[in-house]
This record gives sequence, C-alpha cells and structure tokens, in this order.
Amino acid sequence: MSKNITIIDCDFFNHITETSKNTKHFEDLISDLKIVPVMHEYVYFQEMILNKCAKKLVNDGLLKIEKFDEFINDENEEEYVRFFESFYHYANGKNIQYIKNDYKTYRRSRENLGEIHSICLALIKKYPILLSDDSGTKRLNCKVEKKNQIVIKNIYDVYSDIAIMENKISTKESFDDVMRFEGVNKEKTKMIKQKWIGR
Repeated sequence: MSKNITIIDCDFFNHITETSKNTKHFEDLISDLKIVPVMHEYVYFQEMILNKCAKKLVNDGLLKIEKFDEFINDENEEEYVRFFESFYHYANGKNIQYIKNDYKTYRRSRENLGEIHSICLALIKKYPILLSDDSGTKRLNCKVEKKNQIVIKNIYDVYSDIAIMENKISTKESFDDVMRFEGVNKEKTKMIKQKWIGR
C-alpha cells in the first residue's frame, strides 16, 4: 500500500487502543500500512475528546485533525452541505432539522454524524481510504457514485492485509492484544492468525 492519506473513524481507533491503553499498536499499524492518518474534527472533538491515546497522537503530530475552516471554502461548501444532508437522510430516514445551528455545529447522538462527516471529508478532499468499524459506513459509501467510492476497511480487513506482509512491525502477539475488545469476532480473528506470516 502506498503512502496514502487515510481517514480514521472513532470505532476503529477505539478498537486499536482500547485494551492496551497506549498508542503502540496504532503506530505500528500506520507504519506497516504506510499511511498518513487524519481524523475529521467532528469525530475528534465530539467522539474522541476523552481518548488520551488520540490526544497524544495529535500532540506528537502523528494524527492530523481536519478542521472545517481548513478544508471548507467558497468553492466546495455547497457540495459538502449537499453530501452531508443527503447522507443524513439516507442514514436516519428523515431530513435534518437545523435549529440555531448548521452542518458544522449540528450535534445529536445516535444519528451517525461521525461516519457521515468522515465520508463527506473523503469525497471533498478525495482521500481514497477510510478505516471504520461501523457497518453503517459501508452502507453510506454505497450511496456514492461508483467512480467516487472510497475504499472502506474495518479492523479485520486491515489486519488481513498486515498478516500476509513479509516485513512488518505488528506481531501476532500485538494482534492478540488488539483483538480483545468487546464484541470481537473470534472466528475472523482465528482466520487472520492462521495466515499470519512471521513473528
């Protein structure tokens, strides 16, 4: 995999850091995949703000936060809003209702806003890859025209890629450590371990 800017979503990041409570596995992962990780400001400030690992990576310059004011401009704002409202309707089955807020400041739990904003960011900035463990993200991506669809990978997809790499930093032991989060699919984990190359 080439050195690609890759969007990281909340659930994916939490699964990588949940059991170890440090950034080592995430740092090994981005090194193995040769990616530059970024995160939408909505995801960071609304869903990750209490995550000490995320804060450390941002402070260390290993995770960039994509802020509205840095990537939204007069030329692309209308398109972003169109994407945002369309995906919101698709994910929630209703039109968004703004009350003294807008697409930047709208806040509501259980409405898939992190995934929606991450997909919108990918489309606006033309970032090719999004790492997300939320099943709804792949459904949202199906709504995008095929020529613009994003490669979305969950934690099992990513470690399946890493498992068959010859010269990787991640180890089978570190993989075991990651795969202790609540709700882990043990059958998929077993299949990945069976094809693991090296240490």
